[in-house]
Amino acid sequence: MPAKQGIASIIYKLQRTYARGRQATRKIDRMCPDDFHELRKATKQIFYQFKFVASALKLDLNDGIDQARFLGEKLGEALDLSVLATTLSDILKDRNDCRAFNAGIADCERRMRTLFFEALPFACRLFFETPKQFGQRVSNENRSSQLA
Repeated sequence: MPAKQGIASIIYKLQRTYARGRQATRKIDRMCPDDFHELRKATKQIFYQFKFVASALKLDLNDGIDQARFLGEKLGEALDLSVLATTLSDILKDRNDCRAFNAGIADCERRMRTLFFEALPFACRLFFETPKQFGQRVSNENRSSQLA
């Protein structure tokens, strides 16, 4: 496979992952943990793809890598808290004498919402372009790096 076709294939795959992240970003205004999970999966995929492409093609994608890392960490912590709150709720649903646990569940849910709101600007910043614009930018950066 000629190098140009190989790079085009890599950029196409990046665009597909990027499109999934962009679509997931649009859904997160519903504050649904399942939607945040989808965004986290796309963010992790784009993070690892950025790292691979940056290394393989000698591109400077550090800003995107850093944003994806931060976003993934925030979403991961929020989703862990969501699971913890759900688990505690399931354990305690038949008990009325667990005020401390109920307060803990409320704390988990509050922190989860805070993390979601902290993550939202990073998701919007990371996935702000259309997939086509994103692919064109990566392609242009690749051409520029080859000329340098």
